[in-house]
Amino acid sequence: MRQTDNNKAKDRFNNYKNQPLNFILPKISLPVKLPNIQQKLKPKAAIIREKGVNGDREMAYCLHLAGFEVIDIHMTDIIEGRINLDDISFIVYVGGFSNSDVLGSAKGWAANFLYNEKAKLELDKFYSREDTLSLGVCNGCQLMVHLGLLSDNENYRPTMTWNDSKSRSLNCFYVFQTFPSRCVDNNQFKALLFRRIQVIYELVIQALD
Repeated sequence: MRQTDNNKAKDRFNNYKNQPLNFILPKISLPVKLPNIQQKLKPKAAIIREKGVNGDREMAYCLHLAGFEVIDIHMTDIIEGRINLDDISFIVYVGGFSNSDVLGSAKGWAANFLYNEKAKLELDKFYSREDTLSLGVCNGCQLMVHLGLLSDNENYRPTMTWNDSKSRSLNCFYVFQTFPSRCVDNNQFKALLFRRIQVIYELVIQALD
């Protein structure tokens, strides 16, 4: 597996000192008081981990603050049949460095789902339901691609490929989303993700061209 085109790593090493680092960080006001969630019935969210991943604790804490009952699940728990996903409403495949830090590394993680009878059964049952939600972050996004979860069309399966970076440029796209105060106050969002939002966030998406 390779991460970039031939000799690009050497070119970047020889050129990095010529690129000044100037950062303008956005000012984001965090809520003074965290939301007090009192609902008795909390939907269950599962953080699914594989060897080498990270960010699982931070993600679990975020889901806890959002009102989920969070469960930590390692792939071995599913493979060995110690746990199932029958009562899980939300799955998060966290990011990190599962099976190395290169594009395509999540193939090993995907193989544990696809070529293990118990894990494949749990995956199929979860996605056959109509009341579930899933999120893949970084390496977890690669996993969802390799599992074929991003398209219902069997004749079209998106893939992730390496970037030759021939333009040697960084494209930054800024998306600004302002939530009306009436929606925040009255909790009128239908999407669970946007409920109880108390601050305005700036979403920054960066992609190498």
